[in-house]
Amino acid sequence: MKSFSTLLFLLFSTSFASSQQSSTITLQSNKDIPQGYYLNIQNKNYSLKQGEIAFKKSLTVENPDYGYLISPRGKLFTFWYEEGEIKLIFKQSIFSKKLIVKGSESHNIFEKLKETKNFQEFKIAFNVNKNSLVALNYIDRFFKFLKFSPDEFKEIDNLISDQNRDKTPNFNAYINIIGKNKLTKNQKMIDFVGYDKDGNAFSTKDFRGQYLLIDIAATWCGPCWKALPHIRESLKNYSDIQFITLNEDNGIERWYDLAIKKNLELNWPVLWEIESGKKELLLQYEVTSYPTYILINPEGVVIDRWAFTGEQFFNAKLKKHIN
Repeated sequence: MKSFSTLLFLLFSTSFASSQQSSTITLQSNKDIPQGYYLNIQNKNYSLKQGEIAFKKSLTVENPDYGYLISPRGKLFTFWYEEGEIKLIFKQSIFSKKLIVKGSESHNIFEKLKETKNFQEFKIAFNVNKNSLVALNYIDRFFKFLKFSPDEFKEIDNLISDQNRDKTPNFNAYINIIGKNKLTKNQKMIDFVGYDKDGNAFSTKDFRGQYLLIDIAATWCGPCWKALPHIRESLKNYSDIQFITLNEDNGIERWYDLAIKKNLELNWPVLWEIESGKKELLLQYEVTSYPTYILINPEGVVIDRWAFTGEQFFNAKLKKHIN
């Protein structure tokens, strides 16, 4: 006999401002939710303990927002919610798991965009909802996965008003690099000028005549931090390599706090801002994972790039290219 577990997320608040609203989210499942699942709402994690039938948490919403039901293996089930009562139904079977969302108009918009089968369908659905935070968020987060042509993306871009540009920074950056070269192995480096936390400028052109290793990382990236100690140790064996870290985020204070806690000797440029635009540069570099390493020879040619794979692989890459 199937068991039925219900986790009640009673998310309410007394309004402190006219823009704040309350939301009640109820999560149900047709079977016991496996151990290790948790909900992420407003960047906070809430564990789902087997056998627990009620869980209460105060929450206010000013605008539609999204959360996740997350599996132990990291699979994300996205849901959008807003003011009112939102019901999440986690439907489990032998072959699949699906999260059904009821009572959320925001999630309905998300599903309509997600279920479109071609560009014309997407354009129509986006145009109807072009002033919706959900639609703007969707194009900003998922444009990389939409198999549209540059001209088709420009059509979508033309539907976005100037007032909504601040809600689509990643998509704006993509539009800005259409027609520009991408970083390619065995081709000339796409140079940039970057700035450290104190505003000091560093140009990749200034490192011609020696090897340049760019570490594209993020403050939140565990593998990035794991790699840094052995990278710094390995580079002591090479006098002609300049090492640079370029962080994709803006967590400057957090990054330096972590570096100090990890006893890293901070003697290399750590860059945060890019003169030509950081989002644009990372799209040109086609960075899809962190850390990503890019090795440039003294002539300014990209001779290799790779993602984090461990100390031995890293050392092998250096030995392959540098005598």
